[in-house]
Amino acid sequence: MSDLNLGPAARTRRARAALTLMLALSLGACGAAVRRDAADDVRAFLDAVRVDDVSAIETHLDRKALRADLKAQLLGMPEVADLHAQLGGGVGDVAVDRMIVPQVAMLARNGPLVATPKPEPTAVARQLKVVDRRRVCLVDPGVRDLCLLTFAKQGTAWKLVEAHASGMGFDLPDS
Repeated sequence: MSDLNLGPAARTRRARAALTLMLALSLGACGAAVRRDAADDVRAFLDAVRVDDVSAIETHLDRKALRADLKAQLLGMPEVADLHAQLGGGVGDVAVDRMIVPQVAMLARNGPLVATPKPEPTAVARQLKVVDRRRVCLVDPGVRDLCLLTFAKQGTAWKLVEAHASGMGFDLPDS
């Protein structure tokens, strides 16, 4: 049946359906391209975690963004917010800086990809959820849509900018 035989409302519905389908297909293709683009850098980060290469881990994270994210999550906890109010802001920065590499490494180690030496980029890409064209997150395979680690495109590289801090802690220095 030709569109000419349809009434205006039916033609409009058909045009909207076609437009929706084209948009969905283009977004899906865009998401796959973003995941493929991020996969190599995320894989390099995971490999650095697997072999416990602290300097390589550092090259794959944006410490300033990660510090701000973790500090905001910690300040969302009432007991930390109370302590922060009593002691001031600088104390929280020291604690967050101490926890970044070991805690982020712990989060990454909990995923299935770190146990596999040098996982294929396609395996890494499948574990990534596209947040937007410049952000992806490594999802927790056990909890649907829980972003454990979020990476942002900075120039040509993907850097770790957020980490899900639930259950994270830090060790206080010995007195």
